[in-house]
Amino acid sequence: MKSQFRFALLVACSSASLAAQAIVITQNVDNNTITPGNSVSCNAGGLHVDNWYARGFNLADYGITQPFQVSSVRFGVEAASSPAGFQSITVNLYDGYSTSGANLLPGTLVGSSTFNLANGATFFHVENVSALITSGRVVAEVFTPNGQSAGNGFFIGSNPNGQTGPSYIKAPDCGVTSLTNLGAIGFGGMHELICIDGQPVPEPATLAVLGLGAIAVLRRRRRK
Repeated sequence: MKSQFRFALLVACSSASLAAQAIVITQNVDNNTITPGNSVSCNAGGLHVDNWYARGFNLADYGITQPFQVSSVRFGVEAASSPAGFQSITVNLYDGYSTSGANLLPGTLVGSSTFNLANGATFFHVENVSALITSGRVVAEVFTPNGQSAGNGFFIGSNPNGQTGPSYIKAPDCGVTSLTNLGAIGFGGMHELICIDGQPVPEPATLAVLGLGAIAVLRRRRRK
């Protein structure tokens, strides 16, 4: 059966559910709107083959110039279906990336988590995956392995309401052999709802200053 792209629906990153003090790195202007019929996947009859969805974040765009500790990746799910009641999904984090034309070229794989995603529609998944980013650039990627023999269907979420960086897809069975800007293959309005949470890591000099400050406070308390 020949694979093909098909439109679908999704949900977005929801900053309202963030852990206390976590920083959200997102390229979506609208993180909360589900737009029906806005997403694509490489599939046959709704059953997907290998699909990779990704975003590349330049941390300097968010005022972050020190190493960044990622704690989780969030993505929306328009629809996930399987006769088993769940399907395997992998979330990857890469330290660094470059671009070549419409293609995103991830750097070093530094974090990965494979998990079973339960069936459902229009919900938001947060996957705890830890990685230290030292290059100032990070790629967050969601991979759905070929599920045709298992009867699996999956559509990631998106909306057309604005983004500050491109959304990418890779689907070799549909002729997209590298992570490619969706706008370059006719789907520029598909703004994937993928974001990361984490915290900047203080440089050693900053840690030393903080340590001296703590010692000074302890000394004052002793004199009292």
